[in-house]
This record gives sequence, structure tokens and C-alpha cells, in this order.
Amino acid sequence: MTSNQKKLCEALDETSFVCVSHVLDDLSSKEDVPVTPHFYRVEQVCDYFYAYDETEYTIETIEGIADVLHAIKKNETERVVVEEEWKETYELIDLFETFVHEIDSIFKQKDQLSSSYDFYETIPSSFIQTMRSIQRVMLERRYAPYQRSSEWSKETSPPRPSLFYRGHADVNYLLAPNVFRNKNHLENEHRMHRDIQIRNAAQFIKGAGRLELTTTMQHYGLPTRLLDISSSPLIALYFAVEDESMHTKDGELLFLEIPTEWMKSFDSDTIEILLALSMLSPVEKLELAHEALHILKQFGEQSIQQLKMSPHATEHELDEKLQLLIQTFNEKRIVKKLNNEVEKEHGIYLGEIHPFDMFAIAPVQPRQTNERIIRQQGAFIAYGLVSPRVAIEWSERFLHARDQKTVRFVIPSQSKRSILQQLEHLGINRTTVYPELDKIAQHTALRYG
Repeated sequence: MTSNQKKLCEALDETSFVCVSHVLDDLSSKEDVPVTPHFYRVEQVCDYFYAYDETEYTIETIEGIADVLHAIKKNETERVVVEEEWKETYELIDLFETFVHEIDSIFKQKDQLSSSYDFYETIPSSFIQTMRSIQRVMLERRYAPYQRSSEWSKETSPPRPSLFYRGHADVNYLLAPNVFRNKNHLENEHRMHRDIQIRNAAQFIKGAGRLELTTTMQHYGLPTRLLDISSSPLIALYFAVEDESMHTKDGELLFLEIPTEWMKSFDSDTIEILLALSMLSPVEKLELAHEALHILKQFGEQSIQQLKMSPHATEHELDEKLQLLIQTFNEKRIVKKLNNEVEKEHGIYLGEIHPFDMFAIAPVQPRQTNERIIRQQGAFIAYGLVSPRVAIEWSERFLHARDQKTVRFVIPSQSKRSILQQLEHLGINRTTVYPELDKIAQHTALRYG
């Protein structure tokens, strides 16, 4: 409040009235100040001045040249901070524009396809990368105020990635789940899952969850959306050398470095959703992918508009737009059907299914309730609506790299038998890796054969 404004308010008796049109001539252009004469109590005028104070200053004393230099340095620092904030906003706008462009490109190619199966080939790895980058940046912006105020966050480094391993009996094996290796399996995924549950109902406990159901199927040889990995390098090495019929081929041991923040827990909604995709027909999967892409495109377009209008739009403002779109997505028939599939095994109808999750690739640590998982120190990577090519490309992103080059450890065919014997001396063999009676019987027969 200026000194003249303050004197005016103090000079007037608070019980008297004042004509706003005369007192506030200089502010009459403001939309909420009456243009025609209106009479208000003086305390209301005082409140108005306080609310629209345009002459507020911070006083800093200059007592020497050092103070001037300090002020210049401080101003530079503040300017850099502002520029960085704008830079982050423009980077996010670029991400969203790339995102929308990639979705447009997917839809343009869709009309030229000969079969629905080929649709997933139009979804490039770069789209998954852009999607993950948007999720990461939005998360960082959400927690930025807390990180800036936290001394702890300045002193600590990001957690180291979790290390997992996978062994291949053939160096030419693809790093992808079995269901992606065979087109017929992928197209009949829903039939395979239903058939095995009908024929072996006693093996599948109702309500155990989709992850436990799928791991059981996989352990009995059914192709699924899960890729086996292990936290033990020796177990992975055993898988690379155990099959004697493959001892004429070179094998490999793979080191996978998975960011800690990517790991999902056994009860993750994302994992339940990804594995429930197996119960949808190819046509239904395609419908679901289309609906998800339409929603994500709308989110990208609305976010670009919001950020351009208000560069400092908070994450909550963007989230509000996304939540409305998620509600629309969850009202779609095919999304409700997917939710019903989750409910059948999990016993819980999810509050919402996120369109981002349709294309997710998510590592998961299962519960240690399965004896085979315990012995094999197993974990998995689950895959959403992506093509076999993208599944392989993304799996290989996890591979250990040295000097920006992926490291693959080749096991020469002539070394496999001796490695198998060395593992036997360490107590790693068919009976310790596989708890089933038939595996123990096979190992016993080989031992005395």
C-alpha cells in the first residue's frame, strides 16, 4: 500500500463511507472495481488496497562495492534458476509434441496394414521411450519442491540398479518371452490360457493373483508374457549349460541392470493388468491399444496447450487433465472387460486402469511362495502390447554395458560339460534347481546311468 493510500484510509473514520469512483480513479480499469459510483465502508477499501498492492518492495542495504557485486551475483543466480525452469518446460513440451507425432504416425500406418497382427510393428521403441520419459519428468516435477528443500537429496546419489542374470543354451536365442517367439502362440494366447485352466483346474488356485497363475503356467511350459531372470549368476549359468542336447552350440550368460525404480512388487496393479492382457483375443487387444493411444494423444495435446499458456503449470494441473481422460478410458467396453479379467483372479476390481500401462515393460519381484522360484532365485519381466521386435529391443536395453557397448558373455560349446560338473560340485544341479519329483528322478537316473 502506498503512503498516500495509507494516509487516505487513516484519515477517514472507519464508520463512514467513501465513494469508490472518486478515490480509485487510477484503478478504475481493473475489472472488479466499479466504474459507476458505489459507496463502501472504508475498511472494505483498505482490504482492496492490501489485495491489489502493486508497490511492495524488499529493501536491501548497499554499504559498499561488495554489496553491489553480491546483488549482481544473486540476480544472476535467480535468472539462471528462472531460465532452467523455462528450459524444463520447453523440454516437456518437446516430449509431448514428439509423443503426439509418434501416435499420429502409428495411426497413419494402421490403414495400410494387411493384418491386425502387424499393428504392433507400427509402435516403435522410441514411442515407449518417450512415454517413459514423460512419466519420469512428470514425477520429477511433482517432487521437485521437496527435493529442492531437502539437504538429504543433495547428499545422496540415485540407488544403484538391481543386477539380474539370464542364461541361454544357444547364443542366438532372442531375449524375449516365449509367447513372442511364435506368431501362432501370440494370436492364440487367450485360448492357451483358458485351455490349461480348464484341463488342470486343481493346479490353479483361485484368488492367488494373475502373477502366480502365470508363473505356474510358465513353469509347466506354457508360453507367456513373462521373461525369466534370476538374481543368481550361477543359476543363470546352469540354465545355459544344463541341456546336453545343446552342448554342440555356444551359449551365453547375460547381465541385466534394472533401475530400482522400475521394479514392481508382486501385488502391483500394473503387473496384474499386463498379464490379464493374455485373456483377450487379438481383436480385443487391438481395440484396447487403439483406445489407449487415442487417450494418450489427447493427453499430449492438452498438456502442450496447458504448458504453452502457463509455462509454470504444476504437475497437479497436468494430472487433473490426465485423470479426466483416464476416467473416459475406463468407461470403454474393452477396458471394463480387462478389469473383469483382473478381478477373476485377483478378487479385486481395480479403481482405474492407466492407458500408459497398456504398453509397459515391467520387471517384477514375485512372492517367495513357489518352491521353484525360491530355488531359482527367480524374478520376471512382463510385457504389454508391443511387438516381438520392441520386446527384444527393450530387453536388450537392460543389458550390462561397458564403454557404451553391450557386454555379452559367450559360453563355448566345448566348455559346457565342465561347467556343468563344476556347478554340481557347488550343489547346483537338477534336483536343487527343480523341486518336482520327475526332475529329481531324471537326475538320479543320470547319476547312476
